[in-house]
Amino acid sequence: MIDNSGTTKDISAKVFDDLFRNIDHLPMATAILSNSGQTVEHVNKAFLALFRHDLLHVSYSPDRSMYSYLNHPIVQQTINKAYQSGEAVKKERVQITIARATGDENKYLDLHATPILDHNNSPTSGILLTIIDTTRTVEFQKQFGESERSYRNLMETMAVAVYTCDMEGRVNFHNDAAVTLWGRKPELGVELWCGSHKMYTLDGSWMPHDQCPAAVSLKERRAVKAEALVQRPDGKMRHVLVFPRPEYDIHGNIIGLINAVVDITDRKTLERQKDDFMAIVAHELKTPITSIKGYAQVLAMQLSDLGNEEVNQVQRRMEGQINNLINLIEKMLNAARIESGELQFKKEKFDLTLLMNEVVQDVQLSAKAHRLIFTPTTSVFAVGDKAYTAQVIINLLSNAIKYSPKADQVIISIKQENEHSICSIQDFGFGISSDQKSTIFEKYYRVKTENVNRPPGVGLGLYLSAEIIRQMGGAIWVESEINKGSIFSFSLPALARQ
Repeated sequence: MIDNSGTTKDISAKVFDDLFRNIDHLPMATAILSNSGQTVEHVNKAFLALFRHDLLHVSYSPDRSMYSYLNHPIVQQTINKAYQSGEAVKKERVQITIARATGDENKYLDLHATPILDHNNSPTSGILLTIIDTTRTVEFQKQFGESERSYRNLMETMAVAVYTCDMEGRVNFHNDAAVTLWGRKPELGVELWCGSHKMYTLDGSWMPHDQCPAAVSLKERRAVKAEALVQRPDGKMRHVLVFPRPEYDIHGNIIGLINAVVDITDRKTLERQKDDFMAIVAHELKTPITSIKGYAQVLAMQLSDLGNEEVNQVQRRMEGQINNLINLIEKMLNAARIESGELQFKKEKFDLTLLMNEVVQDVQLSAKAHRLIFTPTTSVFAVGDKAYTAQVIINLLSNAIKYSPKADQVIISIKQENEHSICSIQDFGFGISSDQKSTIFEKYYRVKTENVNRPPGVGLGLYLSAEIIRQMGGAIWVESEINKGSIFSFSLPALARQ
């Protein structure tokens, strides 16, 4: 039973004075005990503040009730163990109820009991007891634990496959959807990076697990978005879209990884079927449309001799629509060629400024409501396929006109930066929301416009433009603001790479 009726006769006055000076201003509650740790010799102000009865007033004169907390069984056990072993003893998260004037208060305390040595490093019967209030930390950890459990429960109910890894890449959690996707249940804490049986790149090459997107994300400490093929133990292949990203603790330190895996096999199958269908249709239409255009040209020559302007105007409109249909067929065929890798590009140096000027003049003939403004000051050269580059420019100019029906101008500029030639086309139309910028170059994607009728199209123009530019070694991007317009830009190598 601890009390405060003892003296310091078993601890030298010099040792006591040194301890007194050292502990009195410590921020944690500290007590000096003698008589094998059973008598309180001194407590500091932090001890009095921790165990005080009245929270509104701090008395620096201890009362006997404060010492009663030292008689708690776990506190006594900690003190006795330190005294008997002669070594420091630590006990964490000891729950003690402190009587306050306003009601009982539960506290979580960390105890550190250290034997007191004299100046010759010989043991005395004294104990230095340090008490740290960890209540807020424990409560925060409990709340965090509840949040984590809720987080895990949410992931369990998701239809999308989700799993997590620790810092070494060991899978430590997965939901049921992941097991369904993989066709197997990985051994938690053992298997690395992914629970799939085998992985492959989109071209069919085997992908080691330590080179998969999840491994890249954790090793390079960045979020990743990628497609891959996952093989199940039964041999079935699934086409997946993955979104691995590192997980951080409250201090910003990486503690592992979370990965969401979306099975897009069915979507890809539908896209292939759509591509096959459109390619067949395009091939079947190309010959009769070409014949119809030839007939229209013969008809135009015969009608021109009649001198009937109204009939001639109808004929020109018919030929314009035939050209639009031919362009659509060509887009469909090129999309099929890109998917099969059959689209071939020349690598030649050409005058991009001159090409732009020619295309602008041609497009301006049919763009009656818009003025295409292009005022180059110097010639800029690029390396790539001139004919396909012209197709990209036509696509971008056509979109700029189509998506800015209330504007009256489109601005075109060309410049060279380091080893790249850059072309930009600016419109003043609907604009594109930020959430669509990452998907606008995907196949069949159509820009969503609010409160206005969406212009007609099949969603191939920007996809083809992006693929053409990328396969020629360039890049394509967009800057846009809703209701203010967009700037579509692409770059091509300015010099031939060796």
